[in-house]
Amino acid sequence: MTFGRPTAEQVRAALIQALLLRPAPDDESLVGGLPVRAVWDRGLEFLADIVTESSMRLGFIPVALPAYSPHLKGGLERFWGFLKPDFLAPLPGYCEGPTDLRGNHAIATAALGEDDFLVKLADWMDRYLTQHVNSTTGMTPLQAWRADGTPLDDIPAERLWEDFLLAKPTKVSKNGIRFDGIDFVGPELTGAVGRTVELRHLPHDRTFIEVFVDHEHLCTAYPSHKLTADQSDAVIARRTEERDRARHRFSVANRLRRTQHETTPLVVGRDGKRHVVEPAAEDLLSGGNEAYARLITKSDDPDRLF
Repeated sequence: MTFGRPTAEQVRAALIQALLLRPAPDDESLVGGLPVRAVWDRGLEFLADIVTESSMRLGFIPVALPAYSPHLKGGLERFWGFLKPDFLAPLPGYCEGPTDLRGNHAIATAALGEDDFLVKLADWMDRYLTQHVNSTTGMTPLQAWRADGTPLDDIPAERLWEDFLLAKPTKVSKNGIRFDGIDFVGPELTGAVGRTVELRHLPHDRTFIEVFVDHEHLCTAYPSHKLTADQSDAVIARRTEERDRARHRFSVANRLRRTQHETTPLVVGRDGKRHVVEPAAEDLLSGGNEAYARLITKSDDPDRLF
């Protein structure tokens, strides 16, 4: 569902929601799967190269119908012809509803918010699939689907990650990835704190996100407040491992610094920590004189200038 004209990326995201196998409203039947072809009109968002290329990579044929040919997609036209009067017309703010003598919409001052609209639309779709009887077939859409014996061709999720998700860059924090007011976490994100990654998601779906680094899939992240016990334990274990690794790197760096700079004067301060002793002015002057003498010595030998 998009509010306003969809983009080509949103069209691809809508396709993935149709292709993924998922339970129907009766919680028994499976719907979705790879089609032989996909048919749409000649809108620019459907004719975009990224939609055509993504469809061909998955193995189904994208078909753009001729202009002004609604009879070639009669099923879709019939669906919209039923949705508008049955679902949209009773809603507040319906733009094709009644108007006053001046042409102003009678209920233009009242409208649903986006979230409320999506909930009502989802409920209506469930009722349409399970209760609305098509006069031609004498069955509901779900009954017609179940009566078709064509086997469903499942698509592995990894084949859909590259093309059929909306993408945006984001940075990983110590709490994971903050997206749409939700913290998404995963064990692999612990090692990517501070890095800019690519987040890919489905519109209106906040149950998971896919994370990519340099176009390579890193992990699937889930909302932190909905993690299972095993997922939470895996995140904690990974964080502990990364913290121990960071402490080890810090200790090694300190040992190397003490080994390689033994001549650096250190003194223990009142706070119990070591501090570098600031060199005296005469020491700085002596060091400058020695450097100047070495430079003069090199200048006497032209072969040593470079």
